[in-house]
Parts: sequence; structure tokens; C-alpha cells
Amino acid sequence: MATIRKLSIGNKPWQSIVRIKGTRPRSKTFSTKRDAIRWANQIETEIAQGVFTDVTQAERLTFASILERYRLEIVPQKRGQRQFFSQIRTMLNSNSLKSLALLNVTPSAIGQHRDARLASGVSPSTVRKDLAFLHKLFEVVIKDWHINLPQGNPVALVSRPQDTKPTARTRRLDNDELDSLIDALSDTILVKNFVLFAIETAMRRSEITNIQSEHISFVARTLHIPKTKTGIPRTIPLSTKAISILKHVGQFDIKPDSVSQAFSRACKRAKIEDLRLHDLRHEATSRLFEKGFTPMQVASITGHKDLKMLQRYTHLRAEDLAKKLG
Repeated sequence: MATIRKLSIGNKPWQSIVRIKGTRPRSKTFSTKRDAIRWANQIETEIAQGVFTDVTQAERLTFASILERYRLEIVPQKRGQRQFFSQIRTMLNSNSLKSLALLNVTPSAIGQHRDARLASGVSPSTVRKDLAFLHKLFEVVIKDWHINLPQGNPVALVSRPQDTKPTARTRRLDNDELDSLIDALSDTILVKNFVLFAIETAMRRSEITNIQSEHISFVARTLHIPKTKTGIPRTIPLSTKAISILKHVGQFDIKPDSVSQAFSRACKRAKIEDLRLHDLRHEATSRLFEKGFTPMQVASITGHKDLKMLQRYTHLRAEDLAKKLG
């Protein structure tokens, strides 16, 4: 039986307390006595029917506090922490979400956040990444932290914006550009070797800068990559040129950001436009196919788990294919 009592202080003077044997007491305050009675009747009915979901934690916790807990407990376990920190900052700066109680982060609220981001000029692909992050966040909230949300993961009920422009880059590096780039890096030998090695191996920036001598087998001509973006270690074959670079360099003792900065400056000196460091991975992947490797062989070298994603990294030149036709 519920207890309804009037409090002497507070903006919501009517308190409803529901006590049922076998369950812990539940209480909530309301502005009117009618609302307090209605809530108590609803809770008693749901408990009797076995469909009651205790959302006390979701009412008490704020969305901002959940983000902070995720930052402290979950992000340190993940690779690419900078991206997660950036996404968390974005959410904390969201006027539509940051001050809400977790219970009030509904599909409607997330939809408003999505629409506000799009209206501010953020690209659809970035907004999709925002929603993917939120979906992962709420999966942790529900499955790992056992915080009840009446509608489950609210992001699952929000549609993702469609991108009207293709997002996959098709940039290839021609031989003249490569020669110009290497010339521009003549005073930065380590970065020059980094560029050449990246084209030979299709490795990611962080994978190259993390190479250790014990990872290299000059006899077998292989390189073991214990830490990868996908979390799955792999061992790749090395070309004669890649072996020669490693014998000369040993390992790339340079910070990833420093490589990117030096690469960008070299492109400016060489007057090469619209070329990013990560495009070297695209270039190397395409060259592997041009050498006749099968998709599975290329995937074992590049570390792509999804062949569709591998296809996005592969851009074969039509003129080269025309030569094969005879």
C-alpha cells in the first residue's frame, strides 16, 4: 500500500512512497497530490504484473556524469583515445544533452542533438560517428553498469543521416609526385624512409612508429605487428626494399604526430595538393592488387577484417587495367 504525505519544504511538496514485500521501498516527490497517487498506483500495478523496471539510477544520474565515468573507466582500455576524448567533449558541449538526467536522454533528445549538429554545418559522416559513439556508450550503461533504461538503448531508435557525397577517398600518388615528395624530404631522412616504408607495407602510421627490433625477422623477411587498430595482431611479409629500409633505420623513433607534420610541410614544399599521410596506405593497398595479390592475401597484409572496407582502400588505375586487356 502506498503512503502519500505532504512535505514541509521543497518545490514538490507531495511525496509518494511504495512499499511492497519482497521489493525495496520506492519514493518520488510531485507538485500535486493527484500526480503522487497516480505514480504510486502505476508502480504497484507494474510490480504486481512483474513488468516494473527500476529507473532510480537513470533518474539520479546525469548524462554528463555518465560521460565522465566512461572517460575514466572505459576510454583508457581503448585504442584511438584521442578520438574518444574529442567525441566526449562534443557531447559535453551539446546544449541539448549535457544537462539532462540519463532517463531523459530519449530517442527524441538524441534526434534533436543530431539535427542541431547537422544544422550547424557538421557533415553527415561525422554525425554518424557521433551516434555510433553514443550507441556504444549506452551499451556499456545497460550491459556493464546495469543501469535500467525503459526504452533500452535510445540510439537504436534514431535514424542515421545519409551522406549525399561519397566519403571514400580515391587519391593515388603518381611517380612524379612521389619523386617530388622524396626530394622535399631529403633533409628529413627518417620521414623519407617512413614514406617509402609505408608504401611498401600498407602499414598504419602508429604501427610503423611502434616497430621494435624483436618484431623483425630478416631471415624470414617478416614483420610482426602485435598492436593493431582492430586489436588482432598480424605478421606481414616484407619486400626487398622494405627489408633494406629496416636494416638502415632499425626502427622509426619518431612520434606519429611529428611524422604527419613533416609530411604536410613536405607536400607544401613539393606543391602537392590534397595528399594526406593516410593516403599512403591507400596507395600501398592498391599496388598490392596491381602486383596480382588476391583480396584475402591483401587483407592478411593490411589487416582489414571487412573486405568491403578493403575495397574502399583500393583504387586501381583504369589505364593500367586497359594494358592488361591487350
